[in-house]
Amino acid sequence: MQSRYSSVKFSLLPLLLVVCAGQFEAARNRGRHALFEQWNEEDRHLALL
Repeated sequence: MQSRYSSVKFSLLPLLLVVCAGQFEAARNRGRHALFEQWNEEDRHLALL
């Protein structure tokens, strides 16, 4: 039982890493878009002035 559980755990580990990497990349892209949106807002305010 113990050995079967550890083999399942090791087979799920790469999948978990891939999912975490995908989440991290999505969050990084979202943060980048948010930054661009913030800059665009500031540019618009400067243009209105």
